[in-house]
Amino acid sequence: MVSAASTSEVNRLEHLVNDDLDPKWNDSATRGDLRLFAIRIDTKFDGLESRFDKIDTRFDKIDTRFDALEPRFDRIDARFDRIEAKFDTKFDALEPRFANIDTRFDKLSVDLERAMIRGGRLLFGATVTANLGMLAIFATLIK
Repeated sequence: MVSAASTSEVNRLEHLVNDDLDPKWNDSATRGDLRLFAIRIDTKFDGLESRFDKIDTRFDKIDTRFDALEPRFDRIDARFDRIEAKFDTKFDALEPRFANIDTRFDKLSVDLERAMIRGGRLLFGATVTANLGMLAIFATLIK
């Protein structure tokens, strides 16, 4: 845990680094100034490093959670595999029945075509007979 004193020290160091980076500064830097600047920047990077460590810890926790979820997904996959196998078995059992139904429909279709042809012949014969009868009646009326 970060204490209030170390937090204020970090804030002071960040303020000093920001002051060192001021573009309006025209004085020459001494060796001591450069050393202090390097220490300040190093301290700032240490703060960033601790932040990255915290982020890494969070990612590790998330990875652990995903690792805990993986067996659950494996069990769900196994369930889907069992369901798929059941469906395959049931469809394989139904396939011969559908083939039988197809055969019956084909037979009924052929029978229907024959009935239509036979009915068409009867209709044609009845139409011709009716027309001849009407002609005979008109012929009698015209005489």
